[in-house]
Amino acid sequence: MTDDRTPDAGPPDASVTAAELALGLLEGDARAEALRRVLADPDFAAEVDRWRAHFAILFDWSPEMAPPANGLSRIERALAPAANDSAPVRLWRGLALTSGLAAAVMLAVVVMRPPNAAPGAPPTQIAQIAGMVLVAQIVPVANGKAVPAIYDPATGQLRVAAAALVDAGHSPELWVIAADGVPRSLGVLHDRQATGVAIAAADRARFTAGATLAVTIEPIGGSPSGKPTGAVVAKGDLTLI
Repeated sequence: MTDDRTPDAGPPDASVTAAELALGLLEGDARAEALRRVLADPDFAAEVDRWRAHFAILFDWSPEMAPPANGLSRIERALAPAANDSAPVRLWRGLALTSGLAAAVMLAVVVMRPPNAAPGAPPTQIAQIAGMVLVAQIVPVANGKAVPAIYDPATGQLRVAAAALVDAGHSPELWVIAADGVPRSLGVLHDRQATGVAIAAADRARFTAGATLAVTIEPIGGSPSGKPTGAVVAKGDLTLI
């Protein structure tokens, strides 16, 4: 990534820079400066380690995805200025597109990086990503670690990270709540490994931005009635990226 900024933009957020370094997105002088900061600033080094640990929980279970053949051309067309654009318009549009692509790359690396990719490797395949996915952070109602989830509309595959959300005497059951407000079961979550769910074609319309993934406390094996019987212990909304 380049490090060009407007004169009044101020220094970059340390946490963002640490995340970019952890993901291998920094290049050239920006990367060299960040590495020097790791050696000189223990707090910054700890922040880099925190981001690496955060992203690592997703790297272990994110499915490998082949980039579409037309992905790069689509990005190039999006970046190409219109013929009647003035220089200032092209400049600000370019800055906006660059910022948007940077954010998209960071999110795409988190959810789409193949599990066998080398740590810190430049995400060259990300430039060709065209498909959109839905992601959610299923956040415990009480204190606890958020559980990441990813849904691929193209394949109907939902994957949720290992979720230790209930005690040993119960099962954590996952539900999707669409615009109609009706919870529909997606099955019981594993607590020691990622859970994969193949969503039937007839049910995929419920997976849209804003739909909620919720986890309830149920008897071992899941709700016997097909409806939630216990309290909601975690929930999060799906976001399109």
